[in-house]
Amino acid sequence: MSGTGMLPDLVVTLVFIGYAMVMLLSFGGLLTWVERKQSAVMADRVGANRAYIRIPFTNVKLVWLGLFHGMADGLKMLLKENFKPRTHDAVGYFLAPFLVFTPVLLVFAV
Repeated sequence: MSGTGMLPDLVVTLVFIGYAMVMLLSFGGLLTWVERKQSAVMADRVGANRAYIRIPFTNVKLVWLGLFHGMADGLKMLLKENFKPRTHDAVGYFLAPFLVFTPVLLVFAV
């Protein structure tokens, strides 16, 4: 018997994995946005509910329902300095993220 029966199963599995990843990432972003808007409203502060970007030399303010906070956070993370003390443990700094995230990802895998 040839292996052609396995190809449809692989396609279905890959489609399901892609669908699950898109849904999880979408809901994660959506719930983060909702939580930030709600906490800003509860604390009565300028947060995701009133943040804006002002177009230079005009009085036009782009609000976009607080979505600029997420973009600002992403930009901040990309431009952040990678600070390491002079006496840092290079192996520890390298392995720490793996040691923290591996158990969490294994729980999701189960």
